[in-house]
Amino acid sequence: MFEAGQIIDKEQHIMFANWKAMNPCNLYSVPVGDGMYRLEETIISELDISVSIKRAERDLILANTDKYMISDFPICEEERQKMISYRQYLRDVPQSKDFPNIEIKKFEQFEII
Repeated sequence: MFEAGQIIDKEQHIMFANWKAMNPCNLYSVPVGDGMYRLEETIISELDISVSIKRAERDLILANTDKYMISDFPICEEERQKMISYRQYLRDVPQSKDFPNIEIKKFEQFEII
């Protein structure tokens, strides 16, 4: 129905927006003047994919450790503090200089410096 390079008018642009909402794709529209739009293809790099995968891995670990932050979760205070530090480490992972080409440490591997 829609393809890269296609020029569309305002009415078609509305149809494109509705179609894209139902059919996720790598096309986006760029205004070219006079109410016209050109459809272009988003190029996703291997780096973008690696970043997304590593962030998803990190997000899953954070979600799985949420329970340890509940005040009545049965964990000693020393372990809770270590978990707080570990979760901060996880939040800081994307800022690592080698991100996304790093191995995310498991809690058991994590040491507070």
